[in-house]
Amino acid sequence: MVKAGSGALTLGEPSSAGVPADFAKHTLTLEYNNLAQVKQVFAEKGKDIACIIVEPVAGNMNCILPVDGFLQGLREICDEHGTVLIFDEVMTGFRVASGGAQEKFGIMPDLTTLGKVIGGGLPVGAFGGKKAIMECIAPLGAVYQAGTLSGNPMSMAAGLAMLEAIDADKNLYTNLEQKPLN
Repeated sequence: MVKAGSGALTLGEPSSAGVPADFAKHTLTLEYNNLAQVKQVFAEKGKDIACIIVEPVAGNMNCILPVDGFLQGLREICDEHGTVLIFDEVMTGFRVASGGAQEKFGIMPDLTTLGKVIGGGLPVGAFGGKKAIMECIAPLGAVYQAGTLSGNPMSMAAGLAMLEAIDADKNLYTNLEQKPLN
């Protein structure tokens, strides 16, 4: 993300305040929807790539949808190379389907990140993933994870209410898709 920038004002800028240059130099930024480019980079550096982090729908480019086969191709490349596939669902989680973009497009990442949508708009973040990865997190594993807002009661109550509302309305996403047409 550092190399990609965060919109029109920072597009392509190779640095960001607070991110050490050493971290940024180990981040490869590729074109969204360009599976050939991903394959080329993996052919050259695959053994050194720990993960692919991707927004399933690219939000900072005016909500660009994945082309057919792009997300599936990323999944296959990650499986072939033993690389972790991470979906950044901060923008798409619960917005495109109750199971996020991974449900909408039928691709299961190894890890998923979610933002304030999971707290009904209040400040909270979450991540989840495959059992083998999640068991690396304390108390089962050696990786400690904590956050300032972890378990905030108001955010959790708002999030629970939001999830219950989504679950209660079986036509929610169908109705949402029809609204722009009316």
